[in-house]
Amino acid sequence: MGPTLNTLTTSIVGVNKRRGKKMADERTQWDREVGHWLGFFTHAHLPEHLAAVSRPFCELAHRMVETLPVNPSLVKALEHLMEAKDAAVRALLAPK
Repeated sequence: MGPTLNTLTTSIVGVNKRRGKKMADERTQWDREVGHWLGFFTHAHLPEHLAAVSRPFCELAHRMVETLPVNPSLVKALEHLMEAKDAAVRALLAPK
């Protein structure tokens, strides 16, 4: 005789609980990654002429976090946005 409906239901519930915990753990990991990258967009410490260049990148980064799902692609997008922001600030500082 095979497993009963009750046994199968109990197994499925156990798997779903473990899967839910794993997904929650992964979500927490990506939330930490996103928070880490957002830290690179602060601009209050910069002189105003540099903050003016950095500010739009900060606003876009926060808008992305508010509107996009938290996953590896968002983290990659934030990484590239940070590189673009750094290049824009360096362009302002470069000799003419």
